[in-house]
Amino acid sequence: MSTQPNRFRSLAARAAGWGLGSAWSGACVGALAVRGNLSLQGPEQAWPALAWVVALYLALGAGFAAVVELGAWRATRATCARRAFVSSLCAALAVLPVFAATQATIAQVNWRGASHPTNVALALAAAALTALALRIVVARRERLGSARVAGVCASLVAFGTLAIALWGASAAPARELGEMPKLERAPTALPRVLVIGIDGLDWERLRPLVEAGRAPHFARLIEQSYRAPLATFEPTWSPIVWNTISTGVPMEQHGVQDFTELEIPGLARGAQRLYPKLFSEALLPEFTGLANVAAELADRGWVREVAISGLQRRSKAFWNVLSEQGVDVGVVRWWASWPAEDVRGWFVSDNDPLSHALSKSKMSVKDGEIALAHMTSPPELAHELISMIEPPAGDARVSREAFDAILRDPILRDLTAEDVAQLRDDAVNVRWFDIIRRGDEFSTRAALHLWSEKRVTLCAVYLRAIDNLSHRMWRNTGVVDHTYEFTDARLGELLAAVGDDTTVMVLSDHGWCYEPGPRFAHNHAPPGVLILRGPDVAPRQVSGEDDMPTVFDIAPTLLALYDVPKSAAVPGRVLKEAFRPGALAAGERSDIPTWGSYRPKWTSRAARGDESGRKEAAELLRHLGYLDNGRSQR
Repeated sequence: MSTQPNRFRSLAARAAGWGLGSAWSGACVGALAVRGNLSLQGPEQAWPALAWVVALYLALGAGFAAVVELGAWRATRATCARRAFVSSLCAALAVLPVFAATQATIAQVNWRGASHPTNVALALAAAALTALALRIVVARRERLGSARVAGVCASLVAFGTLAIALWGASAAPARELGEMPKLERAPTALPRVLVIGIDGLDWERLRPLVEAGRAPHFARLIEQSYRAPLATFEPTWSPIVWNTISTGVPMEQHGVQDFTELEIPGLARGAQRLYPKLFSEALLPEFTGLANVAAELADRGWVREVAISGLQRRSKAFWNVLSEQGVDVGVVRWWASWPAEDVRGWFVSDNDPLSHALSKSKMSVKDGEIALAHMTSPPELAHELISMIEPPAGDARVSREAFDAILRDPILRDLTAEDVAQLRDDAVNVRWFDIIRRGDEFSTRAALHLWSEKRVTLCAVYLRAIDNLSHRMWRNTGVVDHTYEFTDARLGELLAAVGDDTTVMVLSDHGWCYEPGPRFAHNHAPPGVLILRGPDVAPRQVSGEDDMPTVFDIAPTLLALYDVPKSAAVPGRVLKEAFRPGALAAGERSDIPTWGSYRPKWTSRAARGDESGRKEAAELLRHLGYLDNGRSQR
């Protein structure tokens, strides 16, 4: 670089200084983002994520450079190229710390919230003014025009940027190491087990209905059963808790941490928790503006937001372990189970033939056929299940006949005239009600098909209506109680198909509080429900004061039924007290080191052609309030 003023060299030096400083900021933020977010870890995720963050900060740096250089032009136009480089580099390096410090200060003051547009503008102005002052002051220091100073500055920042990027990219998600050996099992018949997961099922709501005779199938199941409140954890986000139930490990281990994922070009899998939701912060560095950018991209549809997938899961579920041990399993619509997993048995993902039917009108016939590929395993199972889908009455948003037909559903029979009038003003609630109800009916039929026709040894099915309709219609107690009655009827259909030799487990991920206040809905993790009935179950009622079972205990207990010992990596325990003495031999053994490592077979790129229902699933989550509440905090 010349020591004499030269317009072209000076312009190039300023651009180089701003570019290098912005790349440093991007590398720092990107490395911290990767280190703090499981869904960004691993080489196929980390390097593209780092590249996107660096590119973002380079773009932001270009905007700051335009503003600062315009403001400093008269004061620095005679500055030599080397001083221009050093002063521009210093200005660029100052932008992120000043912006973050201003944001942090605003957060302490809590004036409209640090992410409010006015306060973001204030932080940007503070960063720009500081960069401008630093640019002018440093440019006037003649000693900084030496080649040595410029070279040292450039080398330190360049090597520092590379080192920070390498540190960030080196973050590797924790995985269980080693493989589980094939266990020797006594030559006895395998027990048949039916697992029914009911989202949001709550003891306080269920008991009065049982006592009033309005839930006869629950009443019959509870007789001679082990029943207990089931302790859960915060946040009580269904994808997180249901994957803890299936794997036995916390979200930091199994990797599912959100309702949705953002599909960012270049990443092998979607990214989770990039913006705040449901009063939980994003898993990104605070006060860097990164979460704000991610939220805007999602809001504007510039990146696709879809329902969370099984591509995020990093631990084996009980169905994976059982498949490897030679047990035929069936799984129906479990949370975050798309793409359908290859198991010994049959698998219906939560992006299933019903989802396909809901969105088929938006696709060509060719795309519709492709969409069936990863919905079930084996793929041909989808064609068997399509005939079990109840035909829709129509779209209540555009058809008065469909609206009236859906409103005649028994669940809605206690709606008042005022309720109906409000629903007519916003018929989207009626449409989603119909989809949710039909979804649980389809899940029940699919589970019965796998149990009775495919003869699976263990079947796990998930029902969501109680939680989903409680979120939208909690004010109308009649609707909530009728939803319990509806779910009781689905339970009755399932119980009718099983024999006395079957172990039945009914459980929920959390309870529900219908009183407005800080504990409303399932804030602060109210305990769920656990009911066990079977030939080896020891009937007992567990009170809240006893040693309450937890969601971490479900997977090891289910596996113990098949003589599989608990993994040392699982924090829960086998619920031996729920069974007669000696019934669970595996529960008496020492833990084995691991159930083995797990890695999803697919990537988003490999399965992108067949995700017909995932966008609509994200729309349902937004309708239920899972995605919007956190955005109001920004």
